[in-house]
Amino acid sequence: MNTVKKIKSKESPQKTKRNFLVENLNRLLDGQGISECELARRVNIPQQTLHKIFSGKTADPRISTLKALADYFSVPVGDVCLEDMPIHSEKVPRGKAIPVISWSDCVDNNFVANIPTADWDKWTVVDSKFSAKTYALSSKPALENKFPKGTLFIIDPSVTPSDGDLVVVQYPETGEATLRELSIDGPNQILIALNQQAQQEVLNKKIKILGPVVQSKFSYKN
Repeated sequence: MNTVKKIKSKESPQKTKRNFLVENLNRLLDGQGISECELARRVNIPQQTLHKIFSGKTADPRISTLKALADYFSVPVGDVCLEDMPIHSEKVPRGKAIPVISWSDCVDNNFVANIPTADWDKWTVVDSKFSAKTYALSSKPALENKFPKGTLFIIDPSVTPSDGDLVVVQYPETGEATLRELSIDGPNQILIALNQQAQQEVLNKKIKILGPVVQSKFSYKN
């Protein structure tokens, strides 16, 4: 039987992702009984870069750096950002990191598979139940009447859209995707614009559904 020991946070529930990250990394380092300098040598990360992460001066470290640290401590990279980080006797991922990409990049079905982790400019953590194709999109200004600025839409292209789902679609001869609500009425699939409910059209072969929104995330602090 696997045993799980949880590290409990004693701080306010208002802590940001960065605060959880700093606390978790420092406790993992304490558990190893080594210094930041020694850790930097072992994971081949500049000591100054590592100190900024452990001290919280780097608010959003690169995912490739976090992955190197998570691999060294034998924990899933997604778990390092959790409020109650579990330490497993075996690796049992609870969270996974995904890239935040642009509305133009997502029209390429293979973009996420082909972009190296080291090239992720932005990223977020989601539940490990989502597929390896999952990515995130930042809300557009045109959507701010429905969603707060800074909302992230989590898209899993492997999930089949259902009636009422928000879906990312690409219209013919456009290089950028957009968001629509999918309504299924008998044999017809209807796309409804979010800013004008009266504007709707029947889905046809020229319009491509790239994937449904499986989750949305919003934080007052990025």
